[in-house]
Amino acid sequence: MTRCFKDLGSILLILVLFGCGGGSKSTAPVETKVNQAPIAQIDLDKSTFILASSVNISGEKSKDPEGDDLSYHWQIKNEAGDDYPLDNSNANAFTFTPEHFGSYTIMLKVSDAKKTSPTVSSIITVEPNAQSYPVAKTSDNMINKVGNTNWFNADKSLASSGQQLTYKWEIKSKPTQSLSEIGDSTAVRAYLIADKAGRYQISLTVTNIENQLSNTSTLILDIDDIVTNSSPVAIIESSQLDFAVNDLVKLSASESYDSDNDLLDYKWSIEKQPLTSTSFLSSSTSEFVDLTLDVEGEYHVKLVVSDKHLSNENIIIITASNQNIIPVANAGADRTAIINEIIELNASASSDSEGQTLEYEWSLISKPATSGYSTLSEPKLITQSKFIFEPDVIGEYLLSLRVFDGVDYSNSDQVHILVSENQRPVAKLGQDITVSNSDTLLIDAGDSYDPEGQPLTYSWEVTSAPDGFDGAILTANEYVSFASFKPSLSGSYTIQLTVNDGIQNSIPETMVIFMVPIEWRELTVTGLLIDKGGIPLSEIEIGGMSQKRVLSNDDGKFELLLRSQTSSPSEIPLLFKSTKVKAGFLVLPETEDEQLDLGTVTLPVMQSKNISVKACNEYTGENDIMINFHLSNSGYKDMRFIWPERSYFTVNSGEKEVFLPAEGEIMMRLSAQSKGSIYLDNGASYFTHNYQADDTQPDSLVITICN
Repeated sequence: MTRCFKDLGSILLILVLFGCGGGSKSTAPVETKVNQAPIAQIDLDKSTFILASSVNISGEKSKDPEGDDLSYHWQIKNEAGDDYPLDNSNANAFTFTPEHFGSYTIMLKVSDAKKTSPTVSSIITVEPNAQSYPVAKTSDNMINKVGNTNWFNADKSLASSGQQLTYKWEIKSKPTQSLSEIGDSTAVRAYLIADKAGRYQISLTVTNIENQLSNTSTLILDIDDIVTNSSPVAIIESSQLDFAVNDLVKLSASESYDSDNDLLDYKWSIEKQPLTSTSFLSSSTSEFVDLTLDVEGEYHVKLVVSDKHLSNENIIIITASNQNIIPVANAGADRTAIINEIIELNASASSDSEGQTLEYEWSLISKPATSGYSTLSEPKLITQSKFIFEPDVIGEYLLSLRVFDGVDYSNSDQVHILVSENQRPVAKLGQDITVSNSDTLLIDAGDSYDPEGQPLTYSWEVTSAPDGFDGAILTANEYVSFASFKPSLSGSYTIQLTVNDGIQNSIPETMVIFMVPIEWRELTVTGLLIDKGGIPLSEIEIGGMSQKRVLSNDDGKFELLLRSQTSSPSEIPLLFKSTKVKAGFLVLPETEDEQLDLGTVTLPVMQSKNISVKACNEYTGENDIMINFHLSNSGYKDMRFIWPERSYFTVNSGEKEVFLPAEGEIMMRLSAQSKGSIYLDNGASYFTHNYQADDTQPDSLVITICN
């Protein structure tokens, strides 16, 4: 008889055979090993590191109990659980360089051809690097007066690559008892109307929409009372900071300002230049100066502006190089549009000093939260200078432009586009005033308007007043454009007006009334106004800062009372203003007398000139340009002419009649939005506009524009 059996409870299989009939024979047991699963192990050279760094990942410490060869299968998952694509998922070791910050799970299982190990995992943390964060850039620090509107700009802020921004403006600190708040606090451009004198600290936080990383910057706003002399602010303008050797650099101080509207004196100097340079400024006291960069290196140019009592300085660093000069991007002027309007953006005013052909890269920095606009989600270089932008919802868009000259990218330039169904109305009030009694004042807002011509309603408010004041501003109803106000206590009052067109409010407009019931120092100024031909000038408005204004009579004569509580009234410059003449200031001679006769004062009158702009053969800029015409004070003793005459021209389109001051030496400057250089046939950037007794006679001028 034969019997067979198996012992399954052991890893050894024993086979016992018994012989049948005629006897039996047995053999020794045979032991056979069962294959065991291998063991996976992950080895990392670091578990936490900065984005753009790498981690070395190895599975070489994995092992097989029987010593069999192993195969590897790797997986990497991000925080969302999505698989990260790997080119080397079967390698025993590899280097991993993540493209985004966050946590990643590294998983490994190994096989020995028969069995597979359980999956093991390790977690690595990738922290953001500096490039992951946006960069918040605000306006410069500011100095202003109580009640004035202060605008802040974030359009130079930078998003991380592939990101878009949101904005948040906040007041971090302000004077005690101030109730001021930020207006348009989530817009690219915000504003603040300060109700108390003192220091305001304003913060801007920009946040990447996708990765939610933020960056914050702050600015300081120093606010003075209306009777406090404020320091001026020096601002230097230049088309760019990097130039080629032998380039002519044009610098301007025209954006410098004084919140008291005091006349400014300018003092330019070169603080530092290359040792072998002999360059010098074309002037040390003009509003505009030129500088030729004769050798390579840095040139430090300083501007000091003064209101005769306080001063402020600024320094600009300009670099001259024989290497490639980065091009300059110009995204064009800011735009307003209505929904469904197609907007053509024009970057043709961008330039390259070596004349290299440019390519253009547009990107979207911010858009309304409800916008689905995605055309610029992957910015790329294009050869066309024009770009069609089609906003999809109402709101604020900020686009950025870079240009590429084949070697270097330019710095970015931004264009701000506001899309709406209805344009904001505009509130207008008069200038700040100082009074010495509590008589009732009539405040007129009749210059307020709506761009679409809709009727307005008027909302008045006293936003700041001396302690103890319990009065109010009074008006018949919300539809009348004037109100009455009685300043009963000494101190400053801020009157705020908001107008509404039935759809939306205007930006608030303010005026400050300062009531000082003290004895004033007075000066009566008389004179006779004439033009260059000796003809008396009638109906010319004459006044001064916070002073009542008068008109010259039919004989050109005037009599003006100046009043001051802090200094001699002779320190108040006279402002002459009319459509007939070029607006300007006259600095009075110092006197302690109560009467001052100026005698004959010659003013430049506005006369016709037929101007055409032609392009040189190499010109590649835009067709529509704006030229600023600045009148020199040469020939007009003690006078200053602050504001240029501005006129738009179409290149190569014939003559245009422009009214300019005569007689006078006039400097020509392209606006900041128009790139290139302009000059006359003699190569000069200025000309003399001669006075004509008969202004109907032809008077032509040809201006050439080049890159």
